[in-house]
Amino acid sequence: MIIGVTSGIRGGLGKSVISVSLNFLLNIEQSSILLDIGGGSSKMILRKTPEPPTLSDWIKGEALENSVRTILYETKKEKIPLYVLPETRELSTKELALLQKKIRIFEDYGLKYTILDFPAISSENYRKLIRCLDLQLLVLVPETVPILDVLSTSVFDVPTIVVVNKFKKKIHRRGLEFIKQIFSNREIHVIPYDGALRAMSEYGISCIDYIGKDTESALFNLALSIMKRKELVVI
Repeated sequence: MIIGVTSGIRGGLGKSVISVSLNFLLNIEQSSILLDIGGGSSKMILRKTPEPPTLSDWIKGEALENSVRTILYETKKEKIPLYVLPETRELSTKELALLQKKIRIFEDYGLKYTILDFPAISSENYRKLIRCLDLQLLVLVPETVPILDVLSTSVFDVPTIVVVNKFKKKIHRRGLEFIKQIFSNREIHVIPYDGALRAMSEYGISCIDYIGKDTESALFNLALSIMKRKELVVI
């Protein structure tokens, strides 16, 4: 199942944090790989700027086993393997076109989910890639200007789950109602604001051990919804 985490032209809404969190959760029960196509999630997992070979090298012919990084993340109960194809920049037009042709190869390796961490969409070529997805996770925050920016620049002709990130009950109730009105025909998941998630961009995936119960439950429910949809996807 090919999943893309997007937010139109807006950056800073939490796409990479959502991508990393889902890669962790989906690997607990099943298997997934995270492709950083310019979103910035590589550093959160690797804790450093990745050296070649990277995603763009694999796209152009480098062996997959040389490009994929495997990190064993140790929890209190077990070690969970995290797979990531890192990148340090946005992909070129040619690289995006080649990626569209190769994107389903990970299923041949037994990986059930391929998660793409998108940058803020800067060209039509990214929109073409979004249209190849089995599922889009459209990330936004419950504030008027970001909502309008996401609405005006996103792709909506693919199956989509709306992810309302950084939600604060005291100040975002009206924003959430606005989102529910706009996306009345879409599945919506609300991720509460959590300082541990916010810190992930600086301190890495280890912050996931410190998220609150409400946030943990919201992310787990999002992962469960994706798993259920996976059973409905016919490739």
